[in-house]
Parts: sequence; structure tokens; C-alpha cells
Amino acid sequence: MITTAIGCLLTAASVTGSIVVNEPTEEGWTISFAGSDEMRFEQTTDSDGRFSLSGMPPGTYEVRIRQGRRTITIPILMLEDGQNELRLFWPPAFDETERLDSARTAFQEGSIDLSGGEYGRAAERFLEALQWDTAQAPVWAALALSQVGAERYEEALNSGMMALRLAPGEAAYHNNVGSTLFRMRKYAQAVPRYRRAAELNPDGRGLYLSNSAAALIALGHDRDAAAAYEQAVKDPNVPVTSWFHYGALLTRIGPAEDAKRALLRYLELDPGGPYAQPARKRLRSLGEEPPP
Repeated sequence: MITTAIGCLLTAASVTGSIVVNEPTEEGWTISFAGSDEMRFEQTTDSDGRFSLSGMPPGTYEVRIRQGRRTITIPILMLEDGQNELRLFWPPAFDETERLDSARTAFQEGSIDLSGGEYGRAAERFLEALQWDTAQAPVWAALALSQVGAERYEEALNSGMMALRLAPGEAAYHNNVGSTLFRMRKYAQAVPRYRRAAELNPDGRGLYLSNSAAALIALGHDRDAAAAYEQAVKDPNVPVTSWFHYGALLTRIGPAEDAKRALLRYLELDPGGPYAQPARKRLRSLGEEPPP
């Protein structure tokens, strides 16, 4: 059932997903999405905990999941244009202290495993934490990182999108989703994620726009990539290597003088860096003797 307090809406968002539970149950859940202007979309899940809604305006919603007298609330969840796939967990217990302690312990253990490169074990711990508190964006983000480490990119994309939906204002989550898409060679989809990260956090635009430039180069859009690098290097915190990649790109497409300036800047900042020799080689090809 879908209910709304207003008339016909032209929208482009739909949502499908599931509610995951540890113990099998014959009861279903009622999931409702409350948006602005008193809009409310609601459905009862099927026997497998699946739900599917369409005709929803993109935007942020408060989500409530009910079964009997028990309810869990997700304060903010963003839906984008097109299809949105959700994975939500129903907690094994509802004592608040038990839930918080269990989620915290599992997350801390997972973080240790992630730092140690134990990606499979880290993912298990993060999933355990989410079973206790499904609305934790940092846990979804950490789960995505562990799945990237294990090269399970499709799963990482889904987890990263869950983090992004729960905290749509967090630039790092947009960047992380972009980087997962990049690894999947979905460069055209990665570019807007990087650009959105730069919009949300201008202080990090050097990194985010450099990532965007790399995706644009992979697409063969060299001029757009050069424009992205041009903006990226205006950030004093831009990664030093961006100066080299910018210069290398300009070596191909020009102007030559701008290429020289970028390569010289790289050598000034990191004269013994990993791209020092390639930078010197490119400078010589442009008729510029590099510094010793």
C-alpha cells in the first residue's frame, strides 16, 4: 500500500530492498518512508522481508520499520533518481544498552581487522554491528572498504551507497563510491560522485577533482580532465602527484608552457618522488632542462 497526502506527483525514484533477520519469522514488517510536505509511502513486506515502492520523489526520508509493537527508526535516508536498492537489518534484541554495546564491540573488532588487512573477517564483524544498528553510516562505509580490499566490488558499491544514503552530506562517502565505480571501470558513473564530493567539501576538492580527472582521462575526455586538474591544483592541499598527472596530460594536449609549469611544480614539491624521473623525461621532451 502507498499513501500520500498530496495528489499526483511526477517522480523518478523507486526503491526495492529487504529486511534481514537472524531468526526466521512468519510475521512481516511494515516499512514507511515519510518525506517533506506530509508525504508518506508505506508497504508491508512479503514473507522473505522484501519490499518494492515506486513513484517516490527523490530526496531524504525518515524511515520506520514496524513489526507488532516494535519499531526501529532511521532518521535520514536519501533516495536518488532511478532505482535505489536497500538492505536493512532487524535487530536480534531491543534492549538499548545491549544494542549499543554489541554494535560498538563488533565495529571496533572489525576496524582492527580492517587495519590488519583481514578483509573477510572485518566484513563479518561490520555486518554483525549492522545487525544491531542498521542506521550507522560509518559502519556501512567501513564494510564497503573491507569489501574493496577483498575485491568484492559489487558488494562494496551496495554498502558504499548505503553509507551515502544514510549520510548524504558526507563528502568522503561520495568519493568512496566514486572510487569503487572507478575500480569497476564505470568511469562515467564515478565522475558525478567525485564532483559531488568536491561540492560538499571544498577543502578536499584537490583530491576529489583529481579523482574526477582520472576518470575523465579513462573516458578519453582529456580536455575535461585538464579543466578538472586546473581546478584541483588551486587547492593547497591537492595531492602532490596531481601536479605530475596534470603536467603529463598537458604534455599530450598542450599548452606546452602550462605542462612545463605543472611538471616543475611537481619536482619542486617532491624532487625524489615516484614520478620524478618521468617528470624530468617529459620536461626534456618539451625542451626544458629539469632541475638536478
